[in-house]
Formats: sequence, structure tokens, C-alpha cells
Amino acid sequence: MKKEVSIQSKKDFIAWFLSNHSLKHRAANWILNYLKNHEIILNKIHFVENADKSPRGVIMTAKGIDYPDFQFFKDGKIFNNPEQAFHDIRLNWHYDWYIEIAFPNAWQSELYLTVLEDNPYYTWNDAVSEKTEERVNEALDDLSYGVYRNQLLDKIDDALVAGNEEDFNEYSSQLNQLDKTMK
Repeated sequence: MKKEVSIQSKKDFIAWFLSNHSLKHRAANWILNYLKNHEIILNKIHFVENADKSPRGVIMTAKGIDYPDFQFFKDGKIFNNPEQAFHDIRLNWHYDWYIEIAFPNAWQSELYLTVLEDNPYYTWNDAVSEKTEERVNEALDDLSYGVYRNQLLDKIDDALVAGNEEDFNEYSSQLNQLDKTMK
């Protein structure tokens, strides 16, 4: 599902970011200020993670983060010059641009989370290891088992209270079968 982010949300985030953080490369500030003041271009800007995986991406880093200062990615090539990125964005405003901003405690910023979009060139589940996926599936199976088992126990209790031997036998049989399957 594609998330629609308003121009105003992007402007608010950029203004907040520039007021509260300093980018390692001063020229990167100029890019953000330019974007904030040009709605047509800002409409084509997507704040994402893993911008390096996109055809046109920029990674800007705030002070206090151990990450490269500035990187500009275009069609598989990497550039470190913010001025070059600025001119490319300005001249190619009709293309989608994917910007990653690395700053301390980013995931605790409500404004950042408001503008953060899924990167269509690198989804989060591409980064999940097979082992992690297996562990998650096992945990979900265990949870489902527990929920279903508790439902059967409730039905057994209800059958006992109602004196319904037929339902009691049926639900007890289902519970025994479930327990055998999960062992």
C-alpha cells in the first residue's frame, strides 16, 4: 500500500529538521531549504530508508551519526558532491527522488515517521533473514496454537457447565488432536 504524504508534512519535517539538527555537509542544508520552498519538486521527493537502492537517491547525514557525510546515487553511480546533486534535482525535477536523512533518534521523531515512505526499490522485508522469518513464523504458530487451545478449553468448560456430554467429547477430542499435532 502506497502512503500519500502531504506537501505540508514534508515542509514541516524539513523545517523541524533544519531547526533541530545540523547536517555534516553544509551544502546539504541548501538542498533541503531549496526543496522546502519549491512545492513542484517537493511533490516528487520521497523520504525513505536505503536510498542507495533507488535510481535517484540522496543520503544526508546529521552530525553525531557514524555514516558518510553525503552521498548522491544516480543510475548505479555514487557521487559525494552536494552541489552536483542539487543541480541534478533542480534540472530533473520531474523525476521521483528518494532522500534518506540519517540523524540521531530518527525513529522517535513523529514528524520523521509522518513523512517516511516505503522504498519501492528496497522493501523492509528484503532485509529480513531467513532465520528471522522462520522464528517469526514459529512464534505466530505458537500464538495461534495458544489462542485456539484456549478457545477449545472455554468450549469444554461451557459444555461441562451446560451438562452437554456430546459437545464435551467433541471439544475434548479436538483438544487432544491439537496437542498431538503441536508436540
